[in-house]
Amino acid sequence: MTVFTPAGGMPFSHLPQGILPLGLTREQAAEFIGVSVSTFDRMVEAGEMPRPRKARGCVRWDVTELVEAFRKLPRQGGEVRKPSDDEDDEWKVVA
Repeated sequence: MTVFTPAGGMPFSHLPQGILPLGLTREQAAEFIGVSVSTFDRMVEAGEMPRPRKARGCVRWDVTELVEAFRKLPRQGGEVRKPSDDEDDEWKVVA
């Protein structure tokens, strides 16, 4: 299990285990979506990932916005095509 840590390197000791903070650092946000920090930076610059929020002097990425942006990314090989009604349906033979 990954332990998310703030910039100082200490684990989040005040959150119950399994509870993700609402705001993630740049490094945590990159790890959260499964890419390197440099790739994450390019994705933010390209508008594929959200820009961070500022909590006083702290820059943080909203977890919910990261999830929404990640789910909007294209799938490998394109979107799954639904068969049309005109195509043969193997279950029609059973009925």
